[in-house]
Amino acid sequence: MTIPTTSKRDKVLSEFGIFQLGIHNFHMQRRRRYKFFQKALIDARQAQGLTQTEVAQRLGKPQSYVSKYESGERRLDVVEFLEICAAVNIEPQIILQEIEKVDGND
Repeated sequence: MTIPTTSKRDKVLSEFGIFQLGIHNFHMQRRRRYKFFQKALIDARQAQGLTQTEVAQRLGKPQSYVSKYESGERRLDVVEFLEICAAVNIEPQIILQEIEKVDGND
């Protein structure tokens, strides 16, 4: 049984249906964790009573920078994540520990 596909990469993987499903599930879990990460950053900012503009000022960035990472339009690297945690006064470990709890199941 083959799984319907849409891309060249998917057609190659469709020969290995189970493998393809495993990759799909991995990516879904990763997306879910990243959404949770975004929400955790928003919640941390709001818990401190800060606006996007105030966080951006603390970071020396434009407000659009905060808007983009909060909406998922822009991804963060580790250094940026640490800087944001400092700006909103939250320990990075708190957010990371919560993300580890997200198992990807709906």
